[in-house]
Amino acid sequence: MKLYWKYYFFPFLYGIIFSWYASFQSKATHFQIWEAVALFNGGYLNTANSKVVCCILQNYVPFILFSIVFSTYIYRHFCNCSVYFFTRCENRSRWYTKEIIKLFGFSTLNSIFILLGHIATGLISKKIVFSLDQMWIVGWYISLYSIWCFSLTLMANILAILKGSAFGISIVFSVQAIITLLLLTIDSKKELSGSNLKRMVYNPVSYLVGNWYRVYWRGKKIMGVEPCNLSMTTGYAIWGSVCIAVVLFGMYVVHKVEIIKSNKEI
Repeated sequence: MKLYWKYYFFPFLYGIIFSWYASFQSKATHFQIWEAVALFNGGYLNTANSKVVCCILQNYVPFILFSIVFSTYIYRHFCNCSVYFFTRCENRSRWYTKEIIKLFGFSTLNSIFILLGHIATGLISKKIVFSLDQMWIVGWYISLYSIWCFSLTLMANILAILKGSAFGISIVFSVQAIITLLLLTIDSKKELSGSNLKRMVYNPVSYLVGNWYRVYWRGKKIMGVEPCNLSMTTGYAIWGSVCIAVVLFGMYVVHKVEIIKSNKEI
């Protein structure tokens, strides 16, 4: 367990490094500093497609590392615990539920520590201004990114139970990378409409980019760039559905998988 807690130094450090430049620019505003972490610098897809995708991949770094470190959080029980542990486990559903709640808590802390590092440099440079609309942005970032990070990590654990940890990690991140790279199919030379727009709207990765949403706070637009304007409700619906599907799949696997009578991997 100490390994898991030691991990949080990295997202905190990443938040500091990633926001350092924006924090100490003479012209940087507090909103630009928030942008540096929460992927608000996605830009205009129809003018800088490759740059946008590179930016998204760059922001994956602390979440990818989290999923690698925590990809054995549930799987480790199937490697290191004898059959005795699971034969005495009267209710696997209850055990699984407790484990995923803990994992979701760790996923949430990952997003929070990135923001804490980000806020630290903002406070030093005196560029952070706390306001209700900014708290709304923080809430969006923590909640949606926690759901996304939790879903990836839990899926890695489930696939590890079935085929091994290396398999789980490679499959999860291969799929995530492919989906992200599909944004490159959007023709940056054409107007972002029609089939070109659909390639963005139907890609779940799009809903991880802050300034592609259309959000108003007390009649003032606080998020969104034309012509993207994705729906935040749709974003939560997509990743919430993915999260529920992964949780249910994990429940099925935990109930059905047979634990071998040794301390080896299945």
